[in-house]
Amino acid sequence: MSALVTEHFALQSVSSATISESGSRAALYLSALSSGLVAIGFASASRKSLAALSFPVLPTVYILGWFTIVRLVETSVENIVCSRRARADLTRHPHLSRITTQHHREE
Repeated sequence: MSALVTEHFALQSVSSATISESGSRAALYLSALSSGLVAIGFASASRKSLAALSFPVLPTVYILGWFTIVRLVETSVENIVCSRRARADLTRHPHLSRITTQHHREE
């Protein structure tokens, strides 16, 4: 039972870390996007300042968004693979799956 609890704790830690990373990346992207759009809004008073600010800001935000989406997909896939591996371990050891279902029913 202790081996199962230890493995479950390790898998839960990995899952928590990937979810935390995803949230941090999304928050970073959204803050960069909103800051860039607010700056462009302030610079829209004159055409020269709008062009000078839009050309570096918009491609940077686009590239940051692209990298963010790619990494979010990677962390989601890692999380799914990790949870499926945990379920596969339980199906290989039927006595462990019986213990975990009894444990969840007690809670």
